[in-house]
Amino acid sequence: MAVEIQGSLVQTNSPYVEGAKVTLLEMDFSELLSNEAKLKEMAALKSYSLEDAKKILKDLKGFKINLEPELRIEFAPR
Repeated sequence: MAVEIQGSLVQTNSPYVEGAKVTLLEMDFSELLSNEAKLKEMAALKSYSLEDAKKILKDLKGFKINLEPELRIEFAPR
């Protein structure tokens, strides 16, 4: 799931930007399932904060999500 700007992207707080495309959520299940150690680490957690989730998901290949409470995208139209 992504937002593709029809114009110029000026700024965003999302870490997942490619040109005029801002990714909101992306999952590659083959990549996710290939990292058994990370999946076990996540499954072992009983509860975690938003900051804990950010740390765990940051280095997880195959999974992109912006966990900020508010997504900001500023753009200039064509």
